[in-house]
Amino acid sequence: MRPYARADRISVNIQTAITQLLNKKIQDPRMELATISGVKLTTDLRIADVYITVFGDKKRVAETMKGFNRSKGFIKKSIAPKLGLKFMPELRFFHDDTFDRAAKMDALIKSANEGPGYKPEGITSAGVVGRLKRVLGVKKIGHTGTLDPFATGVLLIAIQKATRISQYFLDGSKRYLAQVTLGQETDTYDKTGKVEFQADPQILSSIDAQAVQEVVAQFSGVQDQVAPSYSALKHKGQPLYKLARQGKMIKKPPRQIEIFDISVPTTDFQEGQLPAGLPRFDLDVHCSGGTYIRSLAYDIGKKLGCGAHLSGLCRTRSSQFLIEDATDLADLETMDRADIEDRIVSMSHCLHFLPVVTADEALSRKISYGQKLTNREVDDLSTTSFSGNKSRIRVVDESDDLLAIIEPDTDQTYNYCCVFIG
Repeated sequence: MRPYARADRISVNIQTAITQLLNKKIQDPRMELATISGVKLTTDLRIADVYITVFGDKKRVAETMKGFNRSKGFIKKSIAPKLGLKFMPELRFFHDDTFDRAAKMDALIKSANEGPGYKPEGITSAGVVGRLKRVLGVKKIGHTGTLDPFATGVLLIAIQKATRISQYFLDGSKRYLAQVTLGQETDTYDKTGKVEFQADPQILSSIDAQAVQEVVAQFSGVQDQVAPSYSALKHKGQPLYKLARQGKMIKKPPRQIEIFDISVPTTDFQEGQLPAGLPRFDLDVHCSGGTYIRSLAYDIGKKLGCGAHLSGLCRTRSSQFLIEDATDLADLETMDRADIEDRIVSMSHCLHFLPVVTADEALSRKISYGQKLTNREVDDLSTTSFSGNKSRIRVVDESDDLLAIIEPDTDQTYNYCCVFIG
């Protein structure tokens, strides 16, 4: 383990001090989503270049950097006593576009914003629903899986009758590109929280790419996971995040999840070493519904012995829906009705994983009257027999419009789960 030079130690101390200051005293909204990704001191210790990661567009970056530069004097004065230096270095702030991890996350966010609902950064999932409700002028609308405000990516939106099939996607598998920062734990397990633990610089210096990859590999498969105290799960009817904001940190019992695939892209590492400053790396995660990537980042940090938090998150897939097919929220708000309708996926197509029966006129009439369907009636309209089948079946008309979802009963008939005609 190599010893830290004096400049290295001071750099890390400055980074820690500014990070703690951001979490506790600086209330400028332009700076609340910024992460101090590194500090580099000149050899004479007179100037400290502070590198700042900002996830967002050019306007967000410009506003954030303006906020830091205007607060330079306050920051310098506030952190000086903690450093114990005879001469406090001059601070210079720079937007961090040098680290590969930040560049990769930024590229993904930009490319997704230009493609076909995609959730932008800085808005809640409920906020997305509210904006689309106004645009579409509908009464019934909802999403099928929450994304945290700082996260981006695929957010499935159900409209009108489709809200009745949301249950089929809430627990669907998800895929994420996540960015994990080592060396700091926060109360929310992500970059928006208050720093509760800071690793010793010498511990961080001993962690290399191989160590990270070996630990990450241990999280593949079925496992129990504890959700963050800042989450939408409920305790006695109250969301945990609301209780946490009142100082009541509730830990829910572990829940079983499954990580189907998890990897650290090899291009994240150069010559086997993590980047300077607070180390960061990307994770590509394919997991079951209900998995908290924030908890995953936290648990990886614990295993490595240095702590960690989630510093970036983009959902690239939800069930069978890919980010390449998502439409940006801002684009939807400027489209005419016809263009929006062209992007709406039919209910039948959404449920393609369910066996299908195409109803004739007689069967359609029975469905509209709510009359029970027999096994024979359903089998006669299918190329395969559903005898012994225990799964639900979608019933469509000749235009592939969804008429009903049915499931087998014990008396050679079918019960209705949902009916969409009549």
